[in-house]
Amino acid sequence: MEYEPIPDRAEERVKLLESVLLLACEGSRGPTDSWTYTELRREMMRDPVLGKLLPDFVRTCRDLGHFWPFIKGIHGSWAPRRQFVRDAMTPLCIPPAWAACTLMIWS
Repeated sequence: MEYEPIPDRAEERVKLLESVLLLACEGSRGPTDSWTYTELRREMMRDPVLGKLLPDFVRTCRDLGHFWPFIKGIHGSWAPRRQFVRDAMTPLCIPPAWAACTLMIWS
């Protein structure tokens, strides 16, 4: 199976992570989404700036299979789950967080 490349820029990675999590709130946890989440999570946790800003659930849910029971327990409907993720991702979506990243391009 071929996967889409992970973007190089921090802000694009943050947006992609949020997008994957929002899809997972609706139950989408395909192999591509899981691979993308796992890779983004791993790399962001290594970054001293982004790692501290990651929501607790990203730090503790190592893949989307672990994320699903967590997010499903937040609310029975997808819309409140999506809002929960958006709110939790807000600190990462502020441009100063991107500028302070030590790893703008991860390998």
